[in-house]
Amino acid sequence: MLNQYKKLISFSRNNIEEESFFGCILVLDKNNNILYQSNDNVADFQICHRSCAKPMQLSVLFDLGFDNLFNDEQIAIMAASHQATDYHIKLVKSVLDVNDIDEKYLKCPIHLPYNQNVLIDYIKNNIEIKNIHNNCSGKHAFMLTICKLNNWNMDCYCDYNHPLQKLIINKLIELCNIKGQATLTKDGCLAPVIISSLYELAFGFKNLFQNKKYNRIKEAYKKYPKVIGGDNNLDSVIMENTKNLVAKNGAGGLICIYNDFNNEVLSIKMANGNSKKARNLIALKMIKKLNWINEIEYKNLKSHPIFDENVITLNGEIVGKTIYHFD
Repeated sequence: MLNQYKKLISFSRNNIEEESFFGCILVLDKNNNILYQSNDNVADFQICHRSCAKPMQLSVLFDLGFDNLFNDEQIAIMAASHQATDYHIKLVKSVLDVNDIDEKYLKCPIHLPYNQNVLIDYIKNNIEIKNIHNNCSGKHAFMLTICKLNNWNMDCYCDYNHPLQKLIINKLIELCNIKGQATLTKDGCLAPVIISSLYELAFGFKNLFQNKKYNRIKEAYKKYPKVIGGDNNLDSVIMENTKNLVAKNGAGGLICIYNDFNNEVLSIKMANGNSKKARNLIALKMIKKLNWINEIEYKNLKSHPIFDENVITLNGEIVGKTIYHFD
């Protein structure tokens, strides 16, 4: 059954609604009760976890006791969706170097850097784009780390039946409190990922960051927000400008945000993955509505370019505005 997304936001041009974006919003309180939902049955919507799963996937490194091999900056890159800057790539290489792992084992496919400025720099300097430049290479580096330290096959670590993936999937089932057999698919980077209800994803994200055992993951996110995404990434911008929020984007129009002060969690899933501006503005409106940020934090976020509500021409002329369709 298809998810019945609600119209959440529109962009007008000359007072005409030109673009509308649909999605769903769910907020859980500290007791895992639904504090807010954008429409009925949102909690049951089936959602692919995509990169919002990364901090949860990384928890197995801690379960095995291998986290003590790495510093907090390396912990951050292993749960990041990076922009392939020199800074990011050096961090991924440093993770591989800890256990003398050759980057040739990385199975994440080659793709162009998401950051346009980084891509332009690559073209100008004739830099060959490799697997390590994939935005998920940090995650794959930690997966290879576990394989090498456990003497598991490093050539097929993305296979569903590989012991590494079985370990990770079982951990996700545990964190998200998924009943019965989990539905699996493959993420864009070829690693298996879970499909579950939006409630289960939100629960798992919150469950991870509440657990003191995984406190270093939370602190790494807070300490190194630029590692998690990069310039103008919604999750990085939120964490750079707030004290208590921990955020992670996911492809397909997804984001999860955890409030470390009151143990609440916000999950947003857009129906269209090509709606970053819409997701950005909805996220800001919701964290303001929930009183998760103070006025200074809100002012700083509001002034950031990714939260510009205006519809503008290429030379900056304002020709339209944002219209919200939820309270």
